[in-house]
Amino acid sequence: MGRFLGDRVIKVLTADHSEETDVVMPILETSNTSAPIVAARLKKAYCQGFIENRYVFPHKRDDDAIALYIGAKKVIFQKLDDLKEACAQAVLAGMTARKNQEIEVGVFNGETVTPVPRGYFEHIEKVRGETRKMKVMENAREAVANGSAGKEEIQIATNGVEVNDDGKVVPASASTTNGALAISGNGVLHTPNGKRKHEKDEEAPPRHQMDNGLHNQGDFDYVKT
Repeated sequence: MGRFLGDRVIKVLTADHSEETDVVMPILETSNTSAPIVAARLKKAYCQGFIENRYVFPHKRDDDAIALYIGAKKVIFQKLDDLKEACAQAVLAGMTARKNQEIEVGVFNGETVTPVPRGYFEHIEKVRGETRKMKVMENAREAVANGSAGKEEIQIATNGVEVNDDGKVVPASASTTNGALAISGNGVLHTPNGKRKHEKDEEAPPRHQMDNGLHNQGDFDYVKT
């Protein structure tokens, strides 16, 4: 993969960009095997380093928009056909591919080799989204109860949350909520019917019980009367 990616970088980069390139650095440890090959193809130094942001989410963005978003001059992705060819070349000697065999790349292009029921991925995304929303709500309510909540956390605790077009969990607008709970600074939930309920139920006082199992009989002194 490093050889294919190195050739693509050489093809895409202008002479000025190539001249400005100092080192090749792997971002995510899974690229450790490819990065040295890319460095050799570009005739640049290879090194390791600390990267603040390891993941790039290109949701609804082209290459130029992604580069602008992360503050890079250029973003170059491995082509899917090159990835397939690299995997095919990595097949052990003596092994032959089955006729019409395909490589599963559905994670990249959404087209899976194995048939998937209609609506399956949408269902998974919905389940994950609901889990994320519940976690954000839980954290916001805990912050309010502890008195450390900021403006956004108070909005979340009051109006709930929703997922925006970028896939981020954000405070829901007041107009989209129905019967939302309001939380005061003392951790009390104010429900639409006016009833008050503490966010965290008070624990019942512990009941004092003596463990009089046989293995504990020697732990107690008995007084004859």
